[in-house]
This record gives sequence, C-alpha cells and structure tokens, in this order.
Amino acid sequence: MTTAIDAQRSFQEKMHDKIRDSIGDLISNEELKVLVDKAVQELFFTERRIPGSNSWDSNNAEPPLIHEIVEELLMETVQDIVKVYFNEHPQEILKVVNQVVKEGLGSALMSALTSSFQNDLITFKAGIENKLQQQACQ
Repeated sequence: MTTAIDAQRSFQEKMHDKIRDSIGDLISNEELKVLVDKAVQELFFTERRIPGSNSWDSNNAEPPLIHEIVEELLMETVQDIVKVYFNEHPQEILKVVNQVVKEGLGSALMSALTSSFQNDLITFKAGIENKLQQQACQ
C-alpha cells in the first residue's frame, strides 16, 4: 500500500532505499547517493551503444533513453494536435495532397512503365545475344 509520501519520492530515492536494503552497511549513504545518481545519469542521459556495432562506426550510438521516453509520452499529444490542425485547415491539406499526388503519380507511372518495359528489353537483349552466339559458332 503506497502512501502520499511514498508516491512523492523520486526514482533515485527509491533506488537508493532498495540498494540500501540489499547491501546493508557496506557503503555509506553519501557514496550510495553518488552511485545511484551516476547510474541514473548514465541510464537516462547518455548515448547508448548499438549492440554489435564497431566503435569506429559513425552510427554506433542511439540517443539517450530519455529521448525515447519523452517521444513516447509526447506522441499522443502531437497526433492530437495534427488531427486538430487537419480538421481546421482542410483546404491547405487538400492542396498539399493534390500536389503530392500529382508529382507522385507521374513518378509512379514512369517507374511502372520502365519496370514493365525493362523485362521485355532484357528478354529481347538476351535473344539477340543468343542469335549472335549461334552465328559465331557456325
């Protein structure tokens, strides 16, 4: 059962008490506080190394854990703000959607045409190469 006083204790204080209960009098309260503060600082505020990455790799670290926590906590709020904006500005959104569709549609059509003709061209090229090889062997 938690009391109002327990609920107001910080994460560090709870860790401190838990460790104190586990190790008894092996370490002073001041030393334990320093260790707990350092552990919390490293856990939440230091970049994290990506497992399996090399130290010379420029992409070997992830942002600190606090970034993920804040992002997760803010995501719902941000989504709500975006929904409200979309609902309040339908003409602006429609204009952007039309532009994206127009630009994307042309690109998508060209990509589809290139892809469909590419297979035929590869087959045609292979056929010509085979004919040339057959003539060279005769």
